[in-house]
Amino acid sequence: MRFLIDECLSHTLVDIANSCGCEAHHVTRLNRGGTEDRHLIPLILNGDFTLVTNNADDFRRLYGKVALHAGLILFIGQMNRPMQQRVFRDFLPRISDVDLINTLVEVRLDNDTVRTSFHAIGSHC
Repeated sequence: MRFLIDECLSHTLVDIANSCGCEAHHVTRLNRGGTEDRHLIPLILNGDFTLVTNNADDFRRLYGKVALHAGLILFIGQMNRPMQQRVFRDFLPRISDVDLINTLVEVRLDNDTVRTSFHAIGSHC
């Protein structure tokens, strides 16, 4: 699985994903910091990335227009860096064998428990 971590999330998520055997990159490390969300879509699609972000409004809308994508993971709610790290560490093993094509995964911390929900998203869903 290939992840692109959005600039609104911690760089440390890249290291967490890589340590779990996934490939991960951060938007800012690809010199795309400050790029408008709509201009990230070609990078995401061409790189076959699953985007990890907390920018739910923009990316729900943008992914709703895409016919085929490798998945969208949304962190729901405000999470500081340690919370992001904890949630991502807990979440990654849950999706190791899951096909995320045209899937939106919402991840939230609820009373110290990581909760996930899966939804179809895309123009052909």
